[in-house]
Amino acid sequence: MSHGNREVRIATARQLFYKNRRCHRSSTCTASFERLLELFADETISMTKVAAKIGITRGSATRLYDRYFCELLSHVPPAERREIFFEAQKEARRQRMAETIRDLPWFDRIDAGAKKAGLVLSAHIPTDCNGKLTSPRKTLVEIGGMPCAVHPIRVARKPSAHSDMHYGIVRIPSASIDEVKIRLFPVVISGAQGTFVIPTKDLVEGLAPREQDRDHVHLYIPLRRFMGPRRCPPRIDFWPYRDAWHLLSAA
Repeated sequence: MSHGNREVRIATARQLFYKNRRCHRSSTCTASFERLLELFADETISMTKVAAKIGITRGSATRLYDRYFCELLSHVPPAERREIFFEAQKEARRQRMAETIRDLPWFDRIDAGAKKAGLVLSAHIPTDCNGKLTSPRKTLVEIGGMPCAVHPIRVARKPSAHSDMHYGIVRIPSASIDEVKIRLFPVVISGAQGTFVIPTKDLVEGLAPREQDRDHVHLYIPLRRFMGPRRCPPRIDFWPYRDAWHLLSAA
């Protein structure tokens, strides 16, 4: 549609709009033709919001749009406008979710490790079976498109008063332990930051059967490496997995 032809169409629609004003006066619409054209031209505003802005029902707004504005605005039907609006809302929410996860204290450390493996770290934004966004879990990220679980170490404890070893405690729900291939454990080891990069299959193989049957799996992550001889070797030797970012590419 040329510019001149469009101006003629707008003038014709404006004239018809004001001529037939009495037909839709009962809908309490007091907005001018220009105001309605401005609102309907913004495809990111749903028909419900347009109706709320001018004080009429959505049905009345849809009839006004179909009668006077649809041909002026690339023939976008109301149903398609709703889809465009919902997609814009979904993208805005996805961005807000991603920003929330990027602000977490461990995000930069995991991002640096992913770059060492030549991979890109991003927030994992889940969707349900209908494609709708669901609330993100702040322990899930995507590295190279693969979902990974992050378990920050928040609590440290000693197993006994006679031990000089400290351990970080991690609780993982047993029902979801197999949902990702890689689990990341950011820790501070002897004053230095580090991350254990552990494939889930190695983690599960190292657990005792009685631990797997519980509602939660409790892991005790050593915060210092024990160098002397040990009477009972640990079921899971965490140290080969420290900063093992290469495992992300192999998963």
